[in-house]
Amino acid sequence: MIDWKEQDMRVSRTELKKAHERLQQLSIPLASLSKKQLKALPASDYFMAELMALADITSANARNRQTKRVGKLMIEENRHELIKALFDAFFS
Repeated sequence: MIDWKEQDMRVSRTELKKAHERLQQLSIPLASLSKKQLKALPASDYFMAELMALADITSANARNRQTKRVGKLMIEENRHELIKALFDAFFS
């Protein structure tokens, strides 16, 4: 039997990196929402400003940088509410 008290239960750096990359990928469909749908998202004003900036960027390199930035900011937001709002926007 496994004694869980003796096991190292920390999350690996690789798993943390993969989680951050998944959040970054969520910013792409969020940026494709309409302005009306964006205003209905449950997020802070600063996050919304950065997300709207991502929607306006056309350069591939700048878009990649902004996607990473929005992904980092998404850590501070309520991710579950954002995902639910995104799901509701696409499948209403």
